Amino acid sequence: MKILFVSSELAPLASTGGLGNIARALPEALAGRANLTVSRIIPMYRSVAEQQSTSFTGTRFTVPLADRRYEVEIWSREENHVETLWVRCDECFDRHGIYGSNGSSYADNFDRFVLFQKAVVAWIDLTGRAFDVVHANDWQTALLPLFLRYGTDGEGRARHPERTVFTIHNLAYQGIFEPGDFARTNLPHDCFRVEVCEYFGKINCMKAGIVRADAITTVSPRYASEILTPEFGHGLEGVLRERRDSLHGILNGVDDQAWNPATDTAIEANFDCDHTAGKVRCRESLSAEAGFDSGFEGPLAVMVTRLAGQKGIDLLASVLPGYLSSGRLRFCLLGSGEERYERLFREWNGEYRGAFHSVLRFDPLRARRWIAGADLILIPSAFEPCGLNQMYAMRYGTIPVAHAVGGLLDTIKDAGASPSTGTGFLFSPFTPEAFDDALRRALQVFGRSGDWSELRRRAMKRDFSIRRMAAEYADLYESL
Repeated sequence: MKILFVSSELAPLASTGGLGNIARALPEALAGRANLTVSRIIPMYRSVAEQQSTSFTGTRFTVPLADRRYEVEIWSREENHVETLWVRCDECFDRHGIYGSNGSSYADNFDRFVLFQKAVVAWIDLTGRAFDVVHANDWQTALLPLFLRYGTDGEGRARHPERTVFTIHNLAYQGIFEPGDFARTNLPHDCFRVEVCEYFGKINCMKAGIVRADAITTVSPRYASEILTPEFGHGLEGVLRERRDSLHGILNGVDDQAWNPATDTAIEANFDCDHTAGKVRCRESLSAEAGFDSGFEGPLAVMVTRLAGQKGIDLLASVLPGYLSSGRLRFCLLGSGEERYERLFREWNGEYRGAFHSVLRFDPLRARRWIAGADLILIPSAFEPCGLNQMYAMRYGTIPVAHAVGGLLDTIKDAGASPSTGTGFLFSPFTPEAFDDALRRALQVFGRSGDWSELRRRAMKRDFSIRRMAAEYADLYESL
């Protein structure tokens, strides 16, 4: 069975978070199964062209957007038994950021990702490559079921045997654009109607993927249930309820070879659940990097995140100052995003010097070091489709304090509700009082070294292997 995995991101060079990590790990885990041949295709961003060794395949063609044609090349690289293909169109992708720069999205993002999706279909048709399943991800590739049906010019394809899977990584980002942009898809005007991609007079890319894919998945069982409700459905709950029989919640997994504290070369010292001296060295290294007092005996917490309202930054801002000013906690924050939040944490760097430290950029290697060195990871997200950081953290003996929602609830067992099996601290409802209570419970257990060691050991032994996730997707592909 031949699978084509289509994504706008691929870690580590072209990624903003979970999508890029899954685009890296899932195809490689699928390729390890005897009955599957897996290829993946991604735009060639500047970060890839400058830092990744790739080879031109010799395939060059043009893609239409309305009446204009863009020249496209296909480049390739073999990675861990996965054929990785890159769509090169420098006018669209040779830029500083993936989706934007300086906090703003690129004005032509619709055109950029329409071109990418059309290039995928044109490449399939030009080369005669046959795929049983095309797996699209998030709004940037959500129009693929339509392009696979109607082709790049809207006139249809000679054959279109592919079955399609569409994965919702985050329903909040739907790819909504003005109706005047639709002409550049070259799709039949009949596609711009409420039954397909029309949404309150605009184009909704995410909706098109939900309506037209053969199967829909999302990244945790809990989130699959949540998005059927008005609270989490972001206006598409009705569309999703109509397709609930085709909706599957498959919990994300992690590459337990790449994320292994016993072998990770990016961290200060290696360790495992039976030999934790290396964890102490990682904590000492993080504390020194942050400028904290080496004699501090309380917990050291981190947050590795995109700075957006969804991530609970306002909740954090209302609760953490009391802990920082009282000296009960040391806290490091890594991430970038909305300017108002970056400004807040720059102020905190001065106001809580010695108790707080932030680095306001995306830095995957630093994230590994910080997760390895911390005692706690804070994840107060308002909603969280799955989340990977809590899985990485538990594997590295770092205990999550998280909102009981989405994939966080699927992956963390509350140590208060289940003292003998707990792996973290959950809070609900989404209020400062509940978050504060979870933090206080975490600090209380941290003060009991024997209980903390057992909690950490249980967390490190949790199995979130990508192989389990790959097996579920393989079964889904076979069922189509």
